[in-house]
Amino acid sequence: MKLKVVARNSNLSLKQVEEVFNELNKKLEYEIIPLLSYGDKHKEISLMDNIPEDFFTKELDEALLNDEADIAIHSAKDLPFPLPNGLDLIALTKGKTQLDALLSRNNLSLMQLPPNARIGLSSELRKKNLLSKRKDLEIVSIRGTIEERLKIIEDGYVDAIIVAACALERLGLSDRITDILPFETHPLQGKLAVVAKSNRPELRKLFFDIDERKFYGKVYLVGAGPGEVHLLTIKAKECLHYADVILYDDLINPEILEFASKNSTKIYVGKRNGKHSIEQEEINKMLYKFALEGKNVARLKGGDPLVFGRAQEEINYLLERFVSVEIINGISAAFSSAATLGISLTNREYGSRIIFESGHIKGKEHKDSISSYIFYMGASSKKEIYEKLKKELSDNTLCAIVQNASLPEERYVITNLKNLPVVDLQSPVIIIAGDVLKHSIKQNRILYTGINPFETLSKIPGVIVYYPLIKREKITPLPEIDFKNYEVIIFTSQFAVDVFTDYYGVHMDKKVYAIGERTKEKLIERGYKSIILPLKYDSYALYDLLMANEYGKPILYPCSNKTSNSLLSMENITPLVVYRTVETKQKLLDLTLFDGIYFASVSTVNAFMKMYKEIPSHFIIYVGGIKTYETLVSFGLENRTIILEKNIQSEG
Repeated sequence: MKLKVVARNSNLSLKQVEEVFNELNKKLEYEIIPLLSYGDKHKEISLMDNIPEDFFTKELDEALLNDEADIAIHSAKDLPFPLPNGLDLIALTKGKTQLDALLSRNNLSLMQLPPNARIGLSSELRKKNLLSKRKDLEIVSIRGTIEERLKIIEDGYVDAIIVAACALERLGLSDRITDILPFETHPLQGKLAVVAKSNRPELRKLFFDIDERKFYGKVYLVGAGPGEVHLLTIKAKECLHYADVILYDDLINPEILEFASKNSTKIYVGKRNGKHSIEQEEINKMLYKFALEGKNVARLKGGDPLVFGRAQEEINYLLERFVSVEIINGISAAFSSAATLGISLTNREYGSRIIFESGHIKGKEHKDSISSYIFYMGASSKKEIYEKLKKELSDNTLCAIVQNASLPEERYVITNLKNLPVVDLQSPVIIIAGDVLKHSIKQNRILYTGINPFETLSKIPGVIVYYPLIKREKITPLPEIDFKNYEVIIFTSQFAVDVFTDYYGVHMDKKVYAIGERTKEKLIERGYKSIILPLKYDSYALYDLLMANEYGKPILYPCSNKTSNSLLSMENITPLVVYRTVETKQKLLDLTLFDGIYFASVSTVNAFMKMYKEIPSHFIIYVGGIKTYETLVSFGLENRTIILEKNIQSEG
């Protein structure tokens, strides 16, 4: 397969293409289709003006959408937000240094430059950073390739320029750098982006190895509810239990934080009477920093995170940087207050509208206007709703119709108000109209077929849709065991730890091995002190570790009735079935609503194939272990887009 790669027609861009393919652990043939973007053609336009977001990408994106190329390779900081409909980022590379560099005549550093020296640069951020150090400097807006920018120093037009250090490194010009500047830069500077059409999962697999996002954590915006701990949703409780970091607001019931793991980091970021413990921009940066470190982050907000908070700022900040975000709704204080009073917020005797309004009347927290109009039960009244809204909104106002909200079969259409009456989505639907919809961003929807997405899920970009195809049942009573006959116990799931220790207690005299950090954490919670993990979280890695260290020693293995892995081939291992894995009944879904699927175990593959017979060709298939992968291969799917996640614990 020879890939057609579209890139900007410059030495730097061609070096970036070469860098991407050199990073792959496999050789791929490719041909480059060089293009001039609008920004390349119009160098008279200053980059310090209000330029379009797709200034350097539009022509390349159009080539992809018109099937003239397979992939486009960009500087990640040039990407528009959001990407054009029909395109996906399939890989974001680790890239080069993120810092800016100063290049000057006579090799003078920033502080050595003479008073009122002329400095060429191309962004408002660089200008702001520079003037914070040297207010006397004269700023000159410059454009062009790196070679052209170097020439304007040589020609005496400026005394120095500021450019991205990564560009000089890629072109072999690092020796020209006079000064590395410790300034804040664009968060994606230095990284490269590989973009393709959304319906090309095979390309996503080709570049998965160099996609830095597989190491990213995920951020959950979690509603803590109105305060009563029992009004916290089950999903929020699960999220808190498995979160590595929790950033929580003011007025959060302290009991809710007790659902968090003892090993999690809890950070207060609330405010009272307008006084912030941490400013919003710093909160945004913290969320991003923790996600880059691979941590799963719960951003815990009172009530529902989407009502009168800063949720949209946090969502946009993260999605612009390609960090996945999920929303876990909470019960709003308004609904809880109505329950206290014993009143229905809607009453046919008095009217059909509810107005939610911020109490920040004096401040600038919210504009004094309606940000969104929301209609319940509007499937049969779309024409009447349009007639009502057009008196207050223009026909071009964005309008969304959401069917089966929050369910796996959820779908939605975003259109303009004029087209609302002809949208063919049937009850139950919610209709939302208003400029808030300008911020709606589609993320990939991945079906999760296992038992607990927080328990085993890897760093898959997108929104996880919970669709369990199996469940676990404790076996009671369990057989009596003479523990004197065993020197070692191994655990490959948290559930096995719970069932085993509930029935048999904790045996501190035994050597304990486990698969996965979460299983280790569960064992420590139950009282075990020292647990040994293999480097990779799968049965093959544990098999090798046991063969090296415990060969011939009697080993007890609490497991499922469906457990089938390499460990069972060891003669010195005795399996102890402590729970059953059984299939659950689920309704059949329209699989065109999803972009991929995650199989957490062999059982989930078997259950899915029994229900659907085949996996849609557009799906990206993620698997959590070698045995699960081998099961897919047994169904003849070895040539499909299957991404085998590393260091992921199977649910067994």
